[in-house]
Amino acid sequence: MESIFQDINFLYLAILFVTGTVAFIISTISGGGGALILVPFLNFLIGTTKTAPVINLGTFIGRPARLILFWKHINWSVFWYYVPAAMLAPG
Repeated sequence: MESIFQDINFLYLAILFVTGTVAFIISTISGGGGALILVPFLNFLIGTTKTAPVINLGTFIGRPARLILFWKHINWSVFWYYVPAAMLAPG
């Protein structure tokens, strides 16, 4: 039985981790767009066909993380003002 870790290049994994952390920080400070930083690295590391699903997974995980990090700083009056319009016209 072959090991699952046989095909993983740990240098690439480390580069991806560092790049992802930097992209998360930049995206958090700037208000978005950090995933675009990862696109060239992901294309190189995992190929173009797998890049979009990985970016979507990262965004799916990153949004709740920011919500937890900044929970105390949310202006709830603005949030409740925004919610009705967001529910009527998503996306």
